[in-house]
Amino acid sequence: MKKFLALMLALLTVVGLSSAAFAATVSKVSGNIPDNLKPFTTYAVDPSDVLRAIGSYQPGTVYNDLYTSWVAYCPEDDCDGVAFFYIDGGKVYWVCPVCGSSGVISGGSSSNPDKTYTATVCSTCGKADQLLYLEDGIKDGKYCEIYYCSRCQRLVYVDAKPSYSEYGLKDHMNCLTKSCSKTAFFKDFVLDGDNLYARYECSAGHVNSILVENDYYYGGYHTRGYTIRIAAGTGGEAVLDGSSTARWGETRTVTFYPNSGYALASVTINGVEVKVTNNKVTFYVEDDTVVRASFVKAASLKDYTIKTTISGNGSVDIAKNGKHLNYSAAVTAKNADTVICNFIPGSGNYAVADVKIDGRSKGAVSSYTFSGLTADHTVEVTFAWKNPYADVETKYLSAVEYVTEGGIMGPYTKTNGKYYFSGRTGITVGDLVNALAELCDTTGKLNSDEDRRAWAVNYGIISKKTELSANCDVQQACTIIKNYLEVLEDLNKVTFTKLVRKGTVRENAISLNLATAKTFDGNRNLHRYDLAAICRLIARLDYKG
Repeated sequence: MKKFLALMLALLTVVGLSSAAFAATVSKVSGNIPDNLKPFTTYAVDPSDVLRAIGSYQPGTVYNDLYTSWVAYCPEDDCDGVAFFYIDGGKVYWVCPVCGSSGVISGGSSSNPDKTYTATVCSTCGKADQLLYLEDGIKDGKYCEIYYCSRCQRLVYVDAKPSYSEYGLKDHMNCLTKSCSKTAFFKDFVLDGDNLYARYECSAGHVNSILVENDYYYGGYHTRGYTIRIAAGTGGEAVLDGSSTARWGETRTVTFYPNSGYALASVTINGVEVKVTNNKVTFYVEDDTVVRASFVKAASLKDYTIKTTISGNGSVDIAKNGKHLNYSAAVTAKNADTVICNFIPGSGNYAVADVKIDGRSKGAVSSYTFSGLTADHTVEVTFAWKNPYADVETKYLSAVEYVTEGGIMGPYTKTNGKYYFSGRTGITVGDLVNALAELCDTTGKLNSDEDRRAWAVNYGIISKKTELSANCDVQQACTIIKNYLEVLEDLNKVTFTKLVRKGTVRENAISLNLATAKTFDGNRNLHRYDLAAICRLIARLDYKG
């Protein structure tokens, strides 16, 4: 009866449509459609799109996902052709090049004015945009069009004119009443129990009932009962609202009651996890159904915190349930989660020295795994420098580490396969200038000693007459460093908190902790340990801006 609104199509191809008929139809489409609904052609359509056009279309309204033209089966019952459909002025028009029929959905067919194709809306929400036509059938003894509203999740029944042809019947038959030779015409369908009957009536008033085979009546699809089974794990109860059997399209609700100390973890319907609202889930029945609930101890749903602290040059890579996270000092996880902390040294000259979990040492491990959490935890990881030198004094170890890893200074000698820093070896003025230039060369533009010294002269840190090969003493080093820090302030628009630009070199040396008054006045020559300590001290100076 309503093949158009059924539209139970696979993808259709436009085989058999003549180019002339297609062109004529397209030209007809371009009439009154708003600019925001310019027509396009597709070879498949969802019924809800058509019903949206009929029930919800308003001229001038934007419908981004609305089909404005398509091809589908011809609405005429006796035609198996493919028709072209289009929207114009809020109505759906169609034309079939096979049978020559045309018409308007919600109006009359031009080839059969008495035949009307009706649209409908959901009786619950009053809308049609989520309404899907299923097929025709019998409800409470009346012939109906049956729709499914996905918004309301219920079936919608609309009275319809019966169509005997869909059940392989004819519109008339000989009256079966004895001694009556009149012709009986199809009247309607009636439902008696699970049996469907077609009724014929003759002019003498005799009514004949013909049993329709169940194969015609949905093949038993919508009439048989489906079973609903509830399965609940330890820790709670699941209660079904209503009978444990249902017909296709009926709705059922299951309410979940966790025991004390437990919580609902998940619910699946036929193996697919579903959303639960207020410990209830409502579903419509379309097959045998199993609702399975899983409960867990409420404590297992609590969020626990894993806090991480790092000492030394290295990082912590954290993976939660196999997914790597951006490093954070605190990670939250539940009892069922697995959190793996991998400890990554900053370079080949570093290694894990110790890992403490909740204050207890686990040794120099490379990773640690948390699972089955029941409390918060702390992770303290220490990375130690693997000293490549054979002679560094403990007192200067941090300073030597800084200049070595920063590429500012390297080994002084190599003897018998071992590297020596030779920290007590004296330095020149050139050594100091090179180290200071390298310390601030973050972009790598100063690639030679000549570049570094030219940079220092250009910015007035030293003069062209400065003797770079001379031994560097305390007072000359403090003078160069004061000039150097002032240049850095100007170039970077910052202020070193302990630098007094109008103060003397001696005052600034003491203020910046470069030297004590006794050391400054003693003015001894500097060695490599001193230079390493100066570089580390400058890198750690506080500044504003």
